[in-house]
Amino acid sequence: MPMLTIFISSLRIALIYAFFAGLWIVFSDMALESMVSDVALMSRLQTYKGWFFVLVTAVMLCFLVFSALLKIERINEFDSLTGLLNHHMFMEQVSRKLLNKQAKQKVVVIYQDIDRFSKVNEALGFGLANQALADYARELKAGFHSNVLLARFPPDQFAVAFISDEELSLLDEQISKLKRLFSKTMLGYKVSATSTLGVAISPQDGNEVKTLMSAAAEALIKAKQGPPGNIEFFNKALSEQEKEKQLLVNDLREALVDKKLFLVYQPQYQLLTGELTGVEVLARWQHPDKGFIAPDVFVKLAEEYGLCDQLSAFVVSSAEQELSSHGLLGEYIKRVSINISAIEFNSPPLMDTLIENIETAEQLFPYLQLEITETATLDNLEKSAALIDRLKSKGLKFSVDDFGTGYTSLAMLKDLPIDEIKIDRSFINELEKGGKSKAIVDAIIAMTKGFGIDSVAEGIESRAQMELLKAIGCSEGQGYYLAMPMTIEKLKAHVVTGSEKAV
Repeated sequence: MPMLTIFISSLRIALIYAFFAGLWIVFSDMALESMVSDVALMSRLQTYKGWFFVLVTAVMLCFLVFSALLKIERINEFDSLTGLLNHHMFMEQVSRKLLNKQAKQKVVVIYQDIDRFSKVNEALGFGLANQALADYARELKAGFHSNVLLARFPPDQFAVAFISDEELSLLDEQISKLKRLFSKTMLGYKVSATSTLGVAISPQDGNEVKTLMSAAAEALIKAKQGPPGNIEFFNKALSEQEKEKQLLVNDLREALVDKKLFLVYQPQYQLLTGELTGVEVLARWQHPDKGFIAPDVFVKLAEEYGLCDQLSAFVVSSAEQELSSHGLLGEYIKRVSINISAIEFNSPPLMDTLIENIETAEQLFPYLQLEITETATLDNLEKSAALIDRLKSKGLKFSVDDFGTGYTSLAMLKDLPIDEIKIDRSFINELEKGGKSKAIVDAIIAMTKGFGIDSVAEGIESRAQMELLKAIGCSEGQGYYLAMPMTIEKLKAHVVTGSEKAV
């Protein structure tokens, strides 16, 4: 604030105070003179009146000084743009965590630097770029628990610190969350931006706050020497692990561009009649050097590093090309289920991209069903219901995967306009034992019937499980007992000629 503005504001306050003080003196004297005629009494009352005035003004002064100091202290503690801790307070709070942690606990400090922030400023303009930083800070506050320290170091660096257990079980989760929330914020502004991370861990990288934060800063400097989006640990062993992960991410990115992943299809059947009702499309990756990479691994990498849209685009375009070129759509296969990531479902920009890709797949579109996990929809039921309604109006069908693993399944059935639920395989595995798992499956199927929703049992691995599900009244099923996931050629042989038999 300019000095002249500060002086004018101060002068205004002083003049207001002088005006009201003058009124008090004049009118209080007039009141005493009208009520008291004794000179000695008048003198004593004037003294009391003076002390009362001193007391009132002292209280006012105390309040003004306290408010000013509180404001100054807040300014000294928090970044003015984002409301996150500033560098000084972050250091002080990290120091407290180091003092208060238990013997086997570790304190993790992560520095985050936005790659080529000048390009973001150019793309958005200074005002919008600042708004993007403020929005990212809000995402951080909403996404991280209150015991995680969050800071901003202007202009384009953020910092996170938290206590983890000896095995560092929180580390991957928190790094993934940082990357995810940043990508989500930038996508909201239609800007492609990445961030680089430097990580330090106490006690191995330092027991004192200055040493630990210096280690994180050094790791960040090293990370900035690598490609955009790089992560470096001060600890060499952890950095080697991270480099392996980064190499795998780069390989996945190339595999998506070059279409080196492939699809398999798992048939789904009407349990009572054995009729084929549809297929679930599953992506697979055979790495040229590392061999088969499990879907759980590469899907997680795609979510963490902002590749969900590319993975979905590959699945949609490849499924349309394969199923239509082999003449399977319509006559043989009337429903094609494709999985959507929870991150994708809860990101409006990513969903817009997915819808564009789906609408261009004209031959696949009439048979398409999108599968979303129960936990994805629970992020915001009202918002999820509106999104599903909008997509259903375009002719898409919706299925909820892993049903029964969330905490508000009943609310979901009531509020979401879904066509199908897939009963989680963990309940099917325990079905033959009876007990709680069977009771849960009974209840789920009864509820779906009441709501007019189809039920599909996942992971059927034995005839006994299938017969139990038939008896309970489950509509459909899939699993290794009925048919393994298969390539398009084997799928054609299975559904057209019957030469590829179900397992």
